Amino acid sequence: MHDSHVHSIFSDDGMEAVEDVVATALSRGCDYVAITDHVNRDYQVIGYDNPQINMSAYVAAMQDFKRRFNKKNFRLAMGAELGFLKSANNLYIKDLADIDFDVIINSVHCVLGSEVYYAEYFNKCPYKHFAYLEYLKAVRESVDAPYPYDIIGHIGYIQRNAPYKEPDMFYEEFSDVFDDILTAIIEKDKCLEVNSKTYRGGKTTSEFSLRHLSIPDVDVLKRYYELGGRKISFGSDAHRTNSIAYNYDKIAAAMKEIGFEGFTRYVNREPELVKF
Repeated sequence: MHDSHVHSIFSDDGMEAVEDVVATALSRGCDYVAITDHVNRDYQVIGYDNPQINMSAYVAAMQDFKRRFNKKNFRLAMGAELGFLKSANNLYIKDLADIDFDVIINSVHCVLGSEVYYAEYFNKCPYKHFAYLEYLKAVRESVDAPYPYDIIGHIGYIQRNAPYKEPDMFYEEFSDVFDDILTAIIEKDKCLEVNSKTYRGGKTTSEFSLRHLSIPDVDVLKRYYELGGRKISFGSDAHRTNSIAYNYDKIAAAMKEIGFEGFTRYVNREPELVKF
């Protein structure tokens, strides 16, 4: 078991010390956990006043933690989650220069000048299809980011706090743009994240089924496999220790049923396949 997407107190919204993340991961049988704290230059460009990560302090601390915790049966990886925004590209290029990350996640949080988790985004959008389509167009643009990254993060993030009675984003409604995104991920030899944080921010659904196990939706993952995609990563997106490796076994079983061999994780930016 492992987790390639976990946040710590170095993120502006992180709640847990790295030591506690490691202790919990070990107690749950994980042999690898990646701390992927937020680098929110998208927020900076838009004008949000969220604190920015102190990159030098983060890197120094993580290098120390890696020396302390990396052993034969456990690896702590130093990562980052970048909030894609085209106008922030040069800031990310500067941020990433000369830093030896293990893994870099590229995610979309902001579209049309707003964070899509906030009500202000949906107030700009006249209806659900438009709101989701604009988000997916930004995801497609993120695949072409000029800075280094390994994983496209949490496609479907917009669903988590959407104000709709049925917030789900299904493949069939956006098949053309999904196919474009998935094909680009494959062609660029990137990895698609299977993120287990769906509606746990208070959102409920009328029916729990396989479709609700992860974002992206299972039908998107099936289509990714049909198109030739084989690299998938598992990430809980945990901001608290109680969510580390959340639903790992259920999601692994679902991915195996689709046909995937295992999850990909990264060390020194090199992929490792961990078979189911």
